Amino acid sequence: MSYKGYIERLKANHPASDAWWDSPTTTYKTHKETLLIKYPSAHTYIDYLMPDDFSSTGYGLSSVTTNPRLVAKAILTDKDYWGSRFDASTSSCQLLLTQLSTAVVRDGAAMLSARWRKSAKTTSWISAQVDPINVQCIVSAS
Repeated sequence: MSYKGYIERLKANHPASDAWWDSPTTTYKTHKETLLIKYPSAHTYIDYLMPDDFSSTGYGLSSVTTNPRLVAKAILTDKDYWGSRFDASTSSCQLLLTQLSTAVVRDGAAMLSARWRKSAKTTSWISAQVDPINVQCIVSAS
């Protein structure tokens, strides 16, 4: 492609740099599909920047960050999938929150794992910000 966006320019000038996806990795595919529907004329460029496998791009996004609000959005975006993973009737609200948050982060980390190992653990990190109120519950569940 002749046009280089800011991520490509960053990677060209600083190959070891990380460009972070500001959402759980689990939302990547849905977000890409939304962009393809909304901007059909940009299909080639969207495919270029966002290959189907997040961890396969060497010139674009390379790590992810998330926080409680983004985790909640990811869960609400795919309620059926996340709802089928845990039995809400036998869990306290706090335990269910912890299980869901941990699952979103673990699933996202699994998507990045191969690239993380291939890079000798220098890229493909996941930053999992947690709700400070819920830290002890998350630590004990890990």
